[in-house]
Amino acid sequence: EACRIYLSFLISSEFHVRQQLREAFNNYAFLSTVPTKAGMTAIDVFSPFSYIKKLDKKPLKELGITQYLLIMKAEEAGFIEATIGVNDSDYDIEFLGALKKFYCSDGMSHLETLWNEEREKVLDMTLKRWLFPQFRQDSRFALKEKGVEEVGYNYFRTLRSKARQPPYLPLEEQFRVIAICIGSGRDASFVVSLKETGQVDNILKLNYFRNFNRGDAIKRERDIESLTRFIFDSRAELIVIGAENLDSRRAEREIRDILGGERLQEMVRDVRGRKLPRDVTFASLEFARLNARSARYVEEFPEFVPLLRMTVSLGRHMQDPLTEIASAASDQETFLCLKLDDLQDVLQPGEMMKKAYRAISIILNDCCVDINRVLSFPHAEPLLSFVGGLGFRKAKLLIDKLSAIGDEGVREVISRDVLQDFLGPKVYQNCIPFLVVQPRFLPSHIEGLNPLDQTRIHPEWYILARKMIADARDKNDHTDFMSEKTRRNLKEVDVEELFERLQRDSDIKNHKTLNMIRDELENPCADMRIHVFEEEQNNRRHWEMDPLELFEQLTGESQLSLPVGIMVAPRVVKTGDRDILCRLDSGLTALCARSPNLDNLATGQVVRCRVKNVEYERFTVYVDGSEEVVNGDDLDFVNVQWDSHLDTECLRNAAVSVEEKKKRVMVRRTINHPLFRQFSGRQAEEFLKDKDIGDTIIRPCRDGPDYITISYRFAGDVIIHMRVHDIENKDVEEPVHLGKKLVVGGGAGGQSYFFSDIDEILARYVDPLSANVRATVSHPKYFKGNKEEMDKNLWEIKAKNSNYCPYLFCVAEVEYPGYFVLGFLGSSKPRHEYFKAKPEGFMFRKRLFRNLDELVRYFKKNPVDKRPKEAHGPPPLPTSMGGALMSGGGFGGGGF
Repeated sequence: EACRIYLSFLISSEFHVRQQLREAFNNYAFLSTVPTKAGMTAIDVFSPFSYIKKLDKKPLKELGITQYLLIMKAEEAGFIEATIGVNDSDYDIEFLGALKKFYCSDGMSHLETLWNEEREKVLDMTLKRWLFPQFRQDSRFALKEKGVEEVGYNYFRTLRSKARQPPYLPLEEQFRVIAICIGSGRDASFVVSLKETGQVDNILKLNYFRNFNRGDAIKRERDIESLTRFIFDSRAELIVIGAENLDSRRAEREIRDILGGERLQEMVRDVRGRKLPRDVTFASLEFARLNARSARYVEEFPEFVPLLRMTVSLGRHMQDPLTEIASAASDQETFLCLKLDDLQDVLQPGEMMKKAYRAISIILNDCCVDINRVLSFPHAEPLLSFVGGLGFRKAKLLIDKLSAIGDEGVREVISRDVLQDFLGPKVYQNCIPFLVVQPRFLPSHIEGLNPLDQTRIHPEWYILARKMIADARDKNDHTDFMSEKTRRNLKEVDVEELFERLQRDSDIKNHKTLNMIRDELENPCADMRIHVFEEEQNNRRHWEMDPLELFEQLTGESQLSLPVGIMVAPRVVKTGDRDILCRLDSGLTALCARSPNLDNLATGQVVRCRVKNVEYERFTVYVDGSEEVVNGDDLDFVNVQWDSHLDTECLRNAAVSVEEKKKRVMVRRTINHPLFRQFSGRQAEEFLKDKDIGDTIIRPCRDGPDYITISYRFAGDVIIHMRVHDIENKDVEEPVHLGKKLVVGGGAGGQSYFFSDIDEILARYVDPLSANVRATVSHPKYFKGNKEEMDKNLWEIKAKNSNYCPYLFCVAEVEYPGYFVLGFLGSSKPRHEYFKAKPEGFMFRKRLFRNLDELVRYFKKNPVDKRPKEAHGPPPLPTSMGGALMSGGGFGGGGF
């Protein structure tokens, strides 16, 4: 046997053997997946893993580019098991048969037959023991790398497309903007007027604009009057509304009514020359949210609340999207939160930032950066970091050098030559074509500007540009080369003749350089974003959001969360003769056709239905609540072209009972908060298991629509699931909003905590509790392991010094989420006591300690618990009764 192993290893090391068999493996290998017990129920028809739940021998060469990444995610989640192999017939012919041709004898004698049998055993071992395991590993690696490369390119392409979006009007037509962000729930809304340069001109806070209570009607009218006056005074070209929720859509309709109303029209008629905004439009808040939290915006607007900073960024985005995207990308910590691809988690943070830098830099270098704009307006400084040849470090160094000269620094750069002293010859050579000096950001009294500094022509080609202009004008006066007449004449310049004439005097190599110079002179520093965007998006105006994107931003729903055939539970708003008007938890209108089982419905009642169709532009969902549809199998209502290698019957078998569907649908809820996810408890644990202590998500609660769950990362492998009772949310019209009275805890006689909103819970409860957990984990006496391993470590410490009584603490068992175990070894055996991390400190022996050091000092003075013996044991197990504060367990612990 040892000889066979050794010989098989030698054969497997042969280069030509590996090369030929690897090629055959790539051609004949297949991948199969089998769902685990958890995957059988977790992966249904509407799951993103439904396409890979049970694949039967799908050839590797037919796998989609990113399909293997989905398989990896499902494997990591414990939903499927994937194997790579070859068919037995292919193995015998293409692999074992190919080796036998080289290594087996053609002799027919009995001895040769015996030797061939031994050789065949060695060759079989060569394949199964050495080559196939390596080939499988290499195939997985190659599939992953190919998928990661594709995801990286999709990430780059998506960001490049967003950066390519042009401003509402060309930059040279500087315009004013009004930006509006609607507050969530009963929070105030903000309106900001921005000057042409992006600086804040005026601010308006609307406290009652969205309040439709009769008692506040007068206050709401005052807000509308204030908004009308604000629009009139701003002289803005555009009103942009942040696409936050469906309230934004209602606000858009009201603002259009204000613009067309008699009150504003009368004000305009009284002032000669005053015009109203051209349009009202929506814009995505994805970059504005990042900027509102960035250090740059906090430093620029330290007194602004986050929603107000977001409003400023929204308005600037319409004036110049590229500036705001560059500003967001300059803060890596916040920019990595931007979701551009469903599979971008497979990318490393450094790789994502490289893709982002390249995408922004490509577009920016087509547009150029005016150095005087950067020096005059700090919010434009991030643009300089993405100029080709500069980067973050050199851009900051350049700004610092320019700002350090004189009493107030250099305020104007009137020539590109000035920058050469600050950049150095090599950096100047690389980046100078993308830095322009245009007169609109300079004082009017400055004269003598070089017109070529306003173009993307490199200074080393200025001499060629001047000669081309001379040919176009038939004279050597170049002072007015930007005139329309000169531009028309440039088209008639004979590039061939000029090229032959210049070959003797310059190192020009081809006509391409001359053609590019001529194009730039005809249209200096043209913004290519408008032309490219119009080619890609020829069905809508460039500043308008795509209907599907607008639908997703306003409702929180998508094609994945609201596919045709999925079960939903809308509430009845109004019953008609033919249709039933309902409303989904996200606020969407749902129209349900009448059926015999839906005759006796009351307003506010929940109806179980299936989605038939979604009209994204009308924000309407058409549903069917008839019994045969509701009780049917999910697979029968999905119009999908399934993979020919997929066993669709396993999707049919995954269908849950009607009662389970009802229970699952009843708790589906959407909350307008950036941390909200439509996750189950298991999905929340999967998502948080690799996150940092204190990382949090908000998700629906199975106890009903009046509850939500906050899941956050504790120490070790423990995930805490905290139930929050929304006791004042009685608003059927706006189920996406929480009430103003949220209760945490209070079950089984425990302490209740009252809060007014989710952010207060995070700031006053989760954050201080997580800080105490981090303090415990970083303590010198903290042991990273379970209780049994900690006891072994205590014995080892005791063995080194018998007079020493060691103590350690570790995370408690998953049955006791939120607790730590303090282990103490005296003389005979280790003793254990539990203490609990709380926002106020630590609870130990029913005493509250402000910090861990106080707890340790108390324990050292009182190592023996003098309380009654029945109080010495572990804490009671948490239950789902009475609103227990910690209703959850560790990852895989089956928490509530």
